[in-house]
Amino acid sequence: MVQIYDGEHRQLVKTKFGSVHLWMHGENDTPVVLLHMSLSSGRMYRDFAELLAPEFASISPDRLGSGFSDHPSHQLTLEQYAETTIEALEKLGIKSFHVLGAHTGSCEAIELASKFPTCVKSIGLVTVPVFKPETIPGYKARYLLEPEPDPEGDYLNWYWRWWKIGGFAGAAERSREWEPEILNPHLVDHLLAQPNTWWPYHAVFDHDAGILLKDLKQPVLVFDVPDDLTEETKYAQKYFPKQTEVISLPTHNDVLGLFTTGAKAIADSYIKFLNGINK
Repeated sequence: MVQIYDGEHRQLVKTKFGSVHLWMHGENDTPVVLLHMSLSSGRMYRDFAELLAPEFASISPDRLGSGFSDHPSHQLTLEQYAETTIEALEKLGIKSFHVLGAHTGSCEAIELASKFPTCVKSIGLVTVPVFKPETIPGYKARYLLEPEPDPEGDYLNWYWRWWKIGGFAGAAERSREWEPEILNPHLVDHLLAQPNTWWPYHAVFDHDAGILLKDLKQPVLVFDVPDDLTEETKYAQKYFPKQTEVISLPTHNDVLGLFTTGAKAIADSYIKFLNGINK
């Protein structure tokens, strides 16, 4: 049995692209690997991991360039991010696992399930970022620049507003009503992702998530939530393999709420899905 400890434990694992920091909960032969969205880190799953812990161990990596992991020396592809995750898990002695991802983590989850099918037992996706080709240049143009530091530190307000009003020009219905204690960890993770904050986004824009998704053979669970990737998830439906189960959560319309105030609803459905696989 792989020893993952009771309660939260953290570990740093060296890989070819840099050391990966892991948040770990519970003890189990086949853990759940939780992959975070961009501008965040594995700690976004802390509440969720606690809900899974009575039945399922979990490991939440900080993707390279995020959280407490190393920053890569050059821009990586989604394939390379996934290879790094596999290498870190192998060094822990983990040979099989379930995977659940959100946003960027969804694309990495698809990549893992496609390229390492004997390792990945099931795949959970909280939104499915499959972009229409004609929209990608616009996304790439927006996900490039951040404010330069200024002598008075006023640039830091840009980052607070990013999380408070929801992305570029408030286009995403994210966190207008959330308390500062919910926003602050995401703000800190955003700053930790400097200086190449947008590298993972561009890896997603260049990734053929839909093409890989349609050929998956593992059980697939999709959480359809009305957030800023609603249209992309709708577009991705044509790529869902026949064994896909879709759970709609129409009131979960906030990215930050998915794994804080809304974590129990997702955890309950996800645990039911995993137990159905294990029968």
